[in-house]
Amino acid sequence: MDKPVGIAFSWFVGNNDKQEPLCDFTTGGVMTATSSTVNQNQGAESTLSWLLALHRVMSIRQELQIE
Repeated sequence: MDKPVGIAFSWFVGNNDKQEPLCDFTTGGVMTATSSTVNQNQGAESTLSWLLALHRVMSIRQELQIE
C-alpha cells in the first residue's frame, strides 16, 4: 500500500497522538482532533478527509487485486 495513504488512514482509526479512533461508525462522522484534544464535533472537513483516505485505500486494494 502507498505508505502516506496508510499513515493517513491509520490516523483516523487510532494511530494518532491520543491513541483514540476518530471515526464514529454509528453516525459515519469523524471527530475533529489536534495533537492535544479530540473534539466531539463531527465537522465536514474531518469527515471528508476520512472519506478521501478510505476511498484511496479501497482503490489501492482493488488495484493490487487486479495485478
